Amino acid sequence: MGQGFEIEGRFCPWGMTLREVRERLPAGNMAPGDFCWRVEEARVFGLAARHLELMAPALDRPVLWLSCDLPPCPGGAEEAALIAHLDTTLGAGFGREDVPRGDYDGARRRLVWRAGDTHVGLT
Repeated sequence: MGQGFEIEGRFCPWGMTLREVRERLPAGNMAPGDFCWRVEEARVFGLAARHLELMAPALDRPVLWLSCDLPPCPGGAEEAALIAHLDTTLGAGFGREDVPRGDYDGARRRLVWRAGDTHVGLT
């Protein structure tokens, strides 16, 4: 995780531009009016996502945001397994904390893993 992240078995190093992501993940499409590349039914961090979005300030600028829509997690053992998977995948450099849910509709819990300038959130 310190060097980048993997989507659909393809490594994406930190600092990669949105244009480079589009070349590496050609099965996606641009969101109208945004610098956002959307990929349907992809695997990221070893998890099956319904879709993911990678966003940057412009095509020739680094991706700053990756959002994944995971299938609903009913809680209990499934939620604990998902959290344990992220703890393992992100590694020891990332500290996990519970944070306020804010305006997230229907969220039971919100977690954030942080390491330096990088953070991964799960709602």
